[in-house]
This record gives sequence, structure tokens and C-alpha cells, in this order.
Amino acid sequence: PDCTDVFCCSRKGLLANMNAGEENKRRIEKWKENKIQDWHKGGKLRQKFPDIDDLKNWMNAQVSKAKTKAASKSSRSGRSRKASDLGGSDTDGKKYRSLSEIWSQYASTTKAMASAPDDDRETKKRVKKNKKKNKKNKKTTSSSTPVSSTLSSSHGRQTRQEWYQRGAHYWKNADATVDGVLGGFGHVSTVDIADSRRFLKSLDGVGRDRAVDLGAGIGRVVKGLLLPLFKSVDLVDQDKKYVDTAREELCNHANMGQFVCSGLQDLELLGGGDSGDVRYDVIWFQWVLGHFPDSDLESLLRRCRECLQESGVIVVKENISSGGFVLDKEDMSVTRSESAYKAVFESAGLKVVEEMWQTKFPKELYPVKMFALR
Repeated sequence: PDCTDVFCCSRKGLLANMNAGEENKRRIEKWKENKIQDWHKGGKLRQKFPDIDDLKNWMNAQVSKAKTKAASKSSRSGRSRKASDLGGSDTDGKKYRSLSEIWSQYASTTKAMASAPDDDRETKKRVKKNKKKNKKNKKTTSSSTPVSSTLSSSHGRQTRQEWYQRGAHYWKNADATVDGVLGGFGHVSTVDIADSRRFLKSLDGVGRDRAVDLGAGIGRVVKGLLLPLFKSVDLVDQDKKYVDTAREELCNHANMGQFVCSGLQDLELLGGGDSGDVRYDVIWFQWVLGHFPDSDLESLLRRCRECLQESGVIVVKENISSGGFVLDKEDMSVTRSESAYKAVFESAGLKVVEEMWQTKFPKELYPVKMFALR
């Protein structure tokens, strides 16, 4: 039988067991081993894929398709429950009922007293007691106390401003290098850029005039992906150290546009309004949207949508959790599930026009997926 026919039979097994953990991983690896053995024997498989790397890319693509189909099936079966209402946990192992609980506790839009649960006598007593304690200890509190230990309010909740401050504090202390911005995984940059380039080139009808990387860090994606493909590229990041590093390396590139230092939650996209609209062919987000609560993310995406060319796209490339969300309390970010991201995209009035899984990443990393939105 043709190799694709054989895989169709195997794929049913993959779909049926996609969430079976280690057992499923072993099945996939066994299937790949068998295919490679068949390839070495020659025949139709060798004829279809003369190069072993072509075979491996095809196998990875088939597994990605099976994962996407399994996730879609799971999503359809759970439509009665909002993605944002699914449970999750934090890096300390604490469980949460929903993302709404995370935003309420760690990124509240109301003042501390207003955000305290159940405005009853016990809550008031507890807050009053903590105020007295803080006043008593005020003289012994050092002004150099780390941000992470001072931002939380007395009853264990923090404001949205504090949420962003803690995230900014984390990145302020990360090195302005590829390894620093990738959390010690700088070696994945090459395969990351390669798949991103393949994804961009697969998007039919998207122009090549202007792009912007929002949350660009030191300009890793701008340099490796966007500048070779677009006539003009803008770069935005909240950390001055990163923007200065990018400017030093990229300012003389003929296609380099503006360098902007701004938090994305406060950003009004470049050149909008009465001064003349800037329209982008591609607005690129990568490993940054986890830092935004749902409502702020929706608002940001809406603003971006208004700055697209008619055929332009917003590209989102993010870590994807296999089950519920995961809150990283060190850098104040949330790894969402695929369905949670798609729920926010829909709320922002955007549709997914293309999607693709990143390949060849280390197994210890989260799965990464790219979405093209318009």
C-alpha cells in the first residue's frame, strides 16, 4: 500500500489516543521508526521522499495534523463551557477554577479594598489588622526590597498595574542576548526562525511592504525573519535595554524603521490618527501575549486589527498548554490552551486564517503554535 494509506490507519490510533500521555508518545516514536526502516528498504516511500529529511518533515507534519484534529474534536465537545472558564494551576502547584480567578487575584482592575472577597466583617478585620502591622513595621522596611516581594497587597491580591510591573521587573534582570530572551534556550532560535519563515511564506496574498514586531526584545525575530522579507520593519519593546541593544545592531539596516520603547498595554500603534494611518502587512507577536489578561489582550488585538492592510495579518506565535492554563508566578505570564487563545481571538473580532505547529523543538519545552489572524 501507498505510505499515505498506511498512515491513515495509524493516524486513527493517534487520534484515539492523542491524550494518552507517555503511551501515545511511544506509539508516535514507534510509527516514525517503522517509517524510517521502510524508507531504507526503498520502494514507494523512498521514491516519494528521496531525502531522509523530507520524510522526517512529512512525518512531523502528519503528527501535527493529528494533534490539531484531536484538539478540534475536544474543543467541539466542550463548547458549552467557555475556554476562559477552564481550570488550571500555577508554578507552585496551586489549582484555580478559571482564568477569571487569576485575573481577579493577580491583575485586578479595582482598588485593593474593592477587590477583597466578600466584604464582610472578617475581611474588614483582617485588612485593618494588616494595615496596623504594616504601619508598625514601616521603619524597618528597606527601600531596596525586591519588587516581587512588595507588590502584592495586604490581602494577597495585586492590581493590574502591579501585574505588569512584576513582569517588567523579571525581564529587566534578563540578559540582553538571544540566550537571555529565550530563557536559556538560545539554541532553538535557528529552527524557530526557519519555521516562522515557512509559515509566513505560506500565507497567500500578504504584502511585503511593512511589518512590526510587538514585544520584540533585542530584535531577534526582526533581524532573522522580518528584515529579509519586508521593505520596512518597526520594532517595539517595553525594556529600554533591549531596544537600545536592537538599535545598536540594526539601525544601519536599509529596511529598518522605527525603534519604540513602550509597554504594549499602553501602545497606540505607530503613526495612527490624524497624522496619517500606518497600515501593516504583518503584525508579529511571539512569546509575549501570555503577559496580558484576557480583556487587555482583546483590546490590544482590536487596536492591531485597525492597523492592518486589507490583506494583512496578525501573526501570533505562543506556547500552548495541553490542558488547562499555567500561571508562571516568576514573570507573571499565563500559558493558555489553544481553545483559550481562539476564544480571545474571536472576542477581538478576528478569524484564524492559517495555523501551524512549530517543529523540532526540545521535548521539555511547551508545544508552540502559530496563528495568522485577520
